[in-house]
Amino acid sequence: MKMKPFSRKDYPQLSAFVGGYLHQDYIDDSGSPAGALDKFIAQANPEQRRALTAEFGAFMNAIEAVPFAQAQEWWTRELGSAWLPADKNELLALQRRLSRTDIKA
Repeated sequence: MKMKPFSRKDYPQLSAFVGGYLHQDYIDDSGSPAGALDKFIAQANPEQRRALTAEFGAFMNAIEAVPFAQAQEWWTRELGSAWLPADKNELLALQRRLSRTDIKA
């Protein structure tokens, strides 16, 4: 099965989160990728959090079909992250943290 090329346009909320919270100063601003996600959760409205949850899930599904090095490239080059996840478990940990958040207003 041929996979559709990755496009950041398919993931607007994930792209906004990664570019806006995992930028080159994310360590100074948030301390860690988890801290950056917590900051996003605190500042985002419920619709933005739901969209990020859905798009993060779609991204994780998409990377199942490619070597992890390709997923890293998408995460950094295409989405603009300064944080390079070492393995899929690091992304899964962020996804789980997001899914545990209360999506109420």
